[in-house]
Amino acid sequence: MKKDFKPIQDTLENFLQKYHLKENYQSHYLYEHWSDILSKQVSKISEPVHLENKVLTIKVKSNTWSKELFKWEKSIIEKIQKYSNGKIRIEKIKII
Repeated sequence: MKKDFKPIQDTLENFLQKYHLKENYQSHYLYEHWSDILSKQVSKISEPVHLENKVLTIKVKSNTWSKELFKWEKSIIEKIQKYSNGKIRIEKIKII
């Protein structure tokens, strides 16, 4: 009897979706790869803290940096989507 095998990535995606863990996984992924996604300087003053309903919350060290990152919102979203090969969908960034 021949069994159909699925790639592990498909199995993981189904598991995360079924148990509503996908955004938690994506948040952790962003946290782990933050310095690879953005510049070293930006990753030193900021960190992703939460992803829910396609809104990424980023914590920054100062109000000045908050204003700067807000200006770069579109660029940050594009970098995240490019780095994740389109698997992480973000529509808005909230900066705290």
